[in-house]
Amino acid sequence: DDNKVLLIKKKNNNWFELPGGTIENNESPEQTAMREMREEICCDVEIFSLYEEKEFEHKGKFYHGTWFFGKISEGQIPIIGEPEEYSELSFIPLEQLSEKPLSPIVQDMLLSIQIPSR
Repeated sequence: DDNKVLLIKKKNNNWFELPGGTIENNESPEQTAMREMREEICCDVEIFSLYEEKEFEHKGKFYHGTWFFGKISEGQIPIIGEPEEYSELSFIPLEQLSEKPLSPIVQDMLLSIQIPSR
């Protein structure tokens, strides 16, 4: 949805985060994003552009994150694909993000988001 971001709520810490994961089998970051969307929200996505690349620490490990602007493919409705890990999925308007419990990395990234024109 326009000016909304799809977030999923992780069961083990009760905060919202962006769907995603780690690169496998020599994937590109774009291929990883598309695979993770299929696994976590059961949808194909169209990637528009790079949003941000960032180094961050989580639970004592350091990661290189890559995030994209994109949209869910026409006619597909997201559902939780990994119910053992996630309890909720929601399109959240950008102006309401500060009202939600967000993971630290998502909070840092999304509260200053600038939507590119298409």
